[in-house]
Amino acid sequence: MPGRGWLLLEVVASLLVASDSFNRQLQCSRDWNASNVVPLCLPCVVPEGIDTCMYDFSGCGFLPSGSICEIHCKAPYLGNSTIARCASNNLQEGLPLEWTAPWCSFSDCPYPTELPQGYVRDAQGDVHCADGYKGRPVRRCNTDPQDDCAIRPADLVGCDLIVGCRFTEEQDCQRLASWQEGLEMAPGEVCRAPCVEPFVGRGHELRCPADNTQPDREPDIGEVQCDLPCPPPDPLPYGYVNTSDIWECAPGYAGTAELICVFDGAPFCQRRVELQGCYPLMPCADLELPQDLAPDPCIYNLTECRGVLPGERCQLNCLPPFIDGGIPRFARCPGLNVNPFQELLFDELPRCIMACPDPPTLPEGYGREDLFGSSESQWRCDDGWVGQVNRTCLHFSNCSFQATMGRAGLTSKSVRRRNRSEGLAAMLRPKLQEEQSIDSSCAQSTAQQGTCHSALQARCEGTF
Repeated sequence: MPGRGWLLLEVVASLLVASDSFNRQLQCSRDWNASNVVPLCLPCVVPEGIDTCMYDFSGCGFLPSGSICEIHCKAPYLGNSTIARCASNNLQEGLPLEWTAPWCSFSDCPYPTELPQGYVRDAQGDVHCADGYKGRPVRRCNTDPQDDCAIRPADLVGCDLIVGCRFTEEQDCQRLASWQEGLEMAPGEVCRAPCVEPFVGRGHELRCPADNTQPDREPDIGEVQCDLPCPPPDPLPYGYVNTSDIWECAPGYAGTAELICVFDGAPFCQRRVELQGCYPLMPCADLELPQDLAPDPCIYNLTECRGVLPGERCQLNCLPPFIDGGIPRFARCPGLNVNPFQELLFDELPRCIMACPDPPTLPEGYGREDLFGSSESQWRCDDGWVGQVNRTCLHFSNCSFQATMGRAGLTSKSVRRRNRSEGLAAMLRPKLQEEQSIDSSCAQSTAQQGTCHSALQARCEGTF
């Protein structure tokens, strides 16, 4: 390197070159003495188009591959130095250096003879910002490459024109009377914009800074002092009453009354007042028992539990011929129910016991007798019949019931002898004894089933 000496005398490049069926490792030097090969490790050159009045590349000419050099600020510029480098194993002839420009500047340059607008010179020759401008004058010094790097008069920056504020956008929904697109305010101007109906209050304070230099800056808006009054909606909806300026739910309604006041944005731009939170009281849903609680639909009577009003209750009954054999059970509807699908609440179902009605026509051999000292009566075998009364209740799919005496199906029937004289009875007895005997097994069977049989039983046959 001129003036600094060579930093690198020889560069060894590890490059394998195939030639004549063998490989050999080559070395390249600054004198390019390698034979029978294309020169390797070419140096880099100073980039074109640089400001040679500002940057000093004197130590970087034809920088060998893989080497570095320093770039300095050239007088009168001052600043830091940076590093430039040539790529390792460079094979490209005329490859520019890789570099980063240093920050170079100087401030000792004369003011221009004629100052630009916004700048004034005082009696001592110092330059200041003119009236209507804000900032601090700063000289930017440069050299002239066309004039052998001579120092040029300074370029002045730092004084900005003080401008007013303006409304750049129209409000979607106008709330301030003075807000209008394109309206301007002078620097330092303060005004108060009144509220636009339905808003009420003192409005907003608008202020344009006295030293504003930003074009199209909007005024600063002070504390918001526009309130949105909320009068009751007209007409007043059902279900709401106002007591001492407090909204409540009217009788027959439940919930929490709330007055909602909203200002809808564009395109409506209007106030919307609503009363919310109160709902009409509703009867509970008709009681329906699930299959797991009532597998037989013929037991429970739920007719009283239809349309039960809030706060009321209904009794759970038994369908005939069942009777309630325990404590009465009730279902209730919550006191403030507003849900038409609310199920009735109950703890327990009634204890329904079968009470089968008497058959409309009594079969032969059965009767009733009054109990002594009571208004009730009981079943018994009729005169001339023996056995134990046993009623059976048949349950049909249409929820109808029928009582039968004795075993449903095959039961024994005895032949009762009526209007026979003792002589006739005497004549029959020997014949009965000679020709047939009482079926003891039949008698035993009918007795177990609780049916009534004639005292003179000839045979078991037929049904009731």
